[in-house]
Amino acid sequence: EAYSLAIAPAELLGDDMETMPVRIFATDLDADAIAFARRGIYPASALSQMSPVLASKYFTRADDAFQIKKMIRGMTVFGEYDLGQRAPFPRIDLVLCRNVLIYFTKELQKRTLQLFAFSLRRGGYLVLGKSETTNALPEYFATVQQSLKVFRRQGERLLIPAPTLPEGTARERILPRRIPPGTPAVQRRPATMQQPAPRWSLVDRLGAFLFESPIGVVVVDRNYDISTINQVARAMLGIHGQGIGEDLIHIATVPSAELKAALDSAFRNESEGATREIEVASLATSETRVLQVACYPDRTLGTEGKIEGVIVLAFDVTANVSRLRRLEAENARSLQELRTRTAQNAELKEHQNVLAAANDELTAANAELRSTNEHLLISAEEAEAAAEEVETLNEEMQATTEELETLNEELQATVEELNTTNEELAARSNELELIAKEREAELDSAKQTLEMLRGVVDRMPLPTCLLGADRTVAVASNAYLRLAHRNAGTIPALGQRWKSHAKSFKLDDGNGAERTFALEQIELPQNGASVMLILHAR
Repeated sequence: EAYSLAIAPAELLGDDMETMPVRIFATDLDADAIAFARRGIYPASALSQMSPVLASKYFTRADDAFQIKKMIRGMTVFGEYDLGQRAPFPRIDLVLCRNVLIYFTKELQKRTLQLFAFSLRRGGYLVLGKSETTNALPEYFATVQQSLKVFRRQGERLLIPAPTLPEGTARERILPRRIPPGTPAVQRRPATMQQPAPRWSLVDRLGAFLFESPIGVVVVDRNYDISTINQVARAMLGIHGQGIGEDLIHIATVPSAELKAALDSAFRNESEGATREIEVASLATSETRVLQVACYPDRTLGTEGKIEGVIVLAFDVTANVSRLRRLEAENARSLQELRTRTAQNAELKEHQNVLAAANDELTAANAELRSTNEHLLISAEEAEAAAEEVETLNEEMQATTEELETLNEELQATVEELNTTNEELAARSNELELIAKEREAELDSAKQTLEMLRGVVDRMPLPTCLLGADRTVAVASNAYLRLAHRNAGTIPALGQRWKSHAKSFKLDDGNGAERTFALEQIELPQNGASVMLILHAR
């Protein structure tokens, strides 16, 4: 419970735990309980109701148990503490004291509440058990939530109450022993009493034997309160402290339903001495012990026909039960192995029959396979001959393929040459097209020039003509044509060649007289080296 309380603020504060430290004082009167709590090691069953996330966050797995982590362990201080005698802790914010006050006397309950009122700060909280209240000190505690028994500190400051209890611990002052008269018990005398030891009766000797024997002995009354108990019973039932006057069902660490059923059966005088086996899980060792419990009516108490007490005898039969269970397990394994072997034998017989039938089938199949093998040998020889023929044909096909590959390579070379020739022809064709276009352009230019010259020559006042490359008169002015007409044979007409290379001529001037005409030649930068001739009189 102390560790669960420490986990709550750790979850709420998270990383702020370093700046807001929390300290928890966990106390108990039982030294063994404190030692167990300090270890902080619990079996897996103790964490069965905790979420796996919290378990992995605040516990470390150690074999089959869980150990609280150092962060939570460091928040908690454990110590032995007697509410009836020790001074209270000061400046406390929260006190949890659940299911403790119900076992105290009214006097001790009031003193305990006074201690809580002193310890708590103003506004601090007190949490009690379901059956506990603060009615003994109402002026210092206000109810916050009745269903959960949560109270808040109120009122003025309270001084530390003086111890009012006699010497002894609070556990010894819890409730008076309810030992009816006549109950057998072994009473130890103080060492200081110097009295002669009386002769023990048979009842005393039986009581001493029960208390010193390895058998757990408990005597309870109608309210299940313990009136007598020996140390063996305390160890078996997990009862810490004396246990006298306390409710056996609630303080024993055994399944309460089974224990109560056994006690009720004895109170009803049913199945006297019937034993029950109860399994008890030890929180300290994580081991399970088996107790054999027998309940007998205590007829020394009460009136005739009414049973007021029950004697409980507890035997630790863990070793016997373990041995019995081990033998039962071995017996079960042997039976299972016997059944398995029997089934295996039946299965083997069935397999043997199947194998015999299969052997007959294999013998017949072998004979058939032998005959088939002979046919296969013949077929193999025929196949081998056919394979040789196929191999010969394959070689011929390979030679033909090589020839075809050679021809294919030659054809590829020829195709490449043709492609090259086609490319050259295409280039040559492009060049010719360009030349033709140039010639056509030159021709057009020549025609244009000729037309221009013709127009120029026609307007010349002097006898003028244009000669071609072969000195043929291509164009002539009207004056030239008239001169050529009058001097036929000397001056060539239009379309005739100019053969003479003389620089002057005596020609008829058209008026019946001869005059000397000089010849001027003008070279023109035209194709064919055309020359323009101009005749004029000197």
